[in-house]
Amino acid sequence: MYSDITQRTVKHRDLVLSSIFIFSLHQEYQIDINYPMIFLFFIGGMIFWKLGICGAGDIKLLTILSLGMSQQWLLLCVVIMLFLGGVTAGGLLLYSKCSGRKEIVNHGVPYAIPIVFSFGFGIILTFLSK
Repeated sequence: MYSDITQRTVKHRDLVLSSIFIFSLHQEYQIDINYPMIFLFFIGGMIFWKLGICGAGDIKLLTILSLGMSQQWLLLCVVIMLFLGGVTAGGLLLYSKCSGRKEIVNHGVPYAIPIVFSFGFGIILTFLSK
């Protein structure tokens, strides 16, 4: 997700590789997937995207990674993601204030980083609990 840090975009290549990884895990393990919740993530995320709150790449990434975890870990991962996103946003704001570089804040928060860390943690918990 390096492209999200440098360019504030989530590359389609990264999404395809994440999808291949998740679906290969599904071939090996039986995962209880809550499809209505994942559908809600996607639709709610697209509404947030239309309102300009977040990027569509972040929503696609969140949806793909949520397919790789058990439903029991979804709420925990969302809370961790929101916390890490807040820490990231606060850190960027503090850095822009200290350095005087306002353009850092104007580009937005690289939210793929909190998504990958939190939902990656959820995927690990899913396979440890199997």
